[in-house]
Amino acid sequence: MKFTPDGLKLVSGARKDHRLLVWDIRYYRKPLNILNRIMDTNQRVYFDVSPCGKYLVTGGTDGILKVWDVDNVNWKSALDVTDVERDNVTFKFPLHKDCCNSVSIHPFRPILATGSGQYHFKDPIQDEDGTEINGLSEDLKYSCHPENSLVFWWIGDVPELPL
Repeated sequence: MKFTPDGLKLVSGARKDHRLLVWDIRYYRKPLNILNRIMDTNQRVYFDVSPCGKYLVTGGTDGILKVWDVDNVNWKSALDVTDVERDNVTFKFPLHKDCCNSVSIHPFRPILATGSGQYHFKDPIQDEDGTEINGLSEDLKYSCHPENSLVFWWIGDVPELPL
């Protein structure tokens, strides 16, 4: 859970739950909005709110970073808690080939830190040599190419350099 900088909204998320719920703490019987992300694991996948309160960012088990801009998302739009396909995200960035489980916005600089990785099981559908049986597609949790990384991303303007 995280409060927005204005202290009026609370964003909550849970393990194995594709929803981030945005609550108005003055009226908390029903969420203001539901933001969707891909969550196919029981591990923690963090989210963050920018210090100015304008952006909310989260990762997902698909490796995609999602960004919501408060100015472009109607927080009071009609909610349908059963609609898992609805996606009102402002930006999507495919940053990792594995689960993007950590997201943090620097409090003073235009820097975003992301972390990736998850526990990978041995695929029970593969032969001992690693070849797939029945041509089934590869699942991230059975990946033989895990990615465990910490990456810093510059998200601000890039000044013009003299030639």
